[in-house]
Amino acid sequence: MKYRKDYQKIKNNYIYLNQIERLILWSRFKITPIDSLLDFVPSRGRLLDLGCGFGSFAYFFAFLYPQLEITAIDPAEDRISLAKKVYFHPSNLSFASKDIKEITQNYFDAITIIDVIYLIPPENQFELFKHCFISLKKGGSLIIKSMNKERFFRFFLITSTNKVLTWIFGVVRILFFFSPKARSFLNRIAGTRHGVYNFCSPYQTKKQLEENGFKVEIYDATIFNSVYPSIIYMCIK
Repeated sequence: MKYRKDYQKIKNNYIYLNQIERLILWSRFKITPIDSLLDFVPSRGRLLDLGCGFGSFAYFFAFLYPQLEITAIDPAEDRISLAKKVYFHPSNLSFASKDIKEITQNYFDAITIIDVIYLIPPENQFELFKHCFISLKKGGSLIIKSMNKERFFRFFLITSTNKVLTWIFGVVRILFFFSPKARSFLNRIAGTRHGVYNFCSPYQTKKQLEENGFKVEIYDATIFNSVYPSIIYMCIK
């Protein structure tokens, strides 16, 4: 894995990660086209990491670019709480449990959304892009990394696997219904999502972005020998 040292640094930074959470962290770095993302992420200025989860990529960018001021937000308070429980917290990174609707000024030079938009209903994605446009400075960039629905076989394999895992976690949650500790653990590693994924075609996503005023370029960012069909939308205000 390229950036192995950076991954180890981030993994070791999390004090409270259990083995399953470490596996999730490793897999996210394994399937994410870091090289392609770094072609677009600025090395300085202000960056908003939207839907940051427990902050793995926010920490990666913060360690890599000390002159980049990063704000990482996620509506899930438990994820933000975990993101803050680290060995070393760089001064150029801050976390908050909030929604982008609470940001009302064109403050940021760039916004990253990494594997998040498919968790948002299509009718709400348009509203999300609208708020991203408002939050960016003129000339700022919205960088979206998602899954390419048009890579049919890879897309089908990944989404089928996700559905199976969601079913397994659902069954386990029922079996441990009377155990708050077990349910809390499952929510930490799998979230509270119910397997509802809203994958749009690249054309649909690009259309919504352009209707919000963005100039959009699409890049196939699938890693060689990876089953995950990555796609990046580079959107300029």
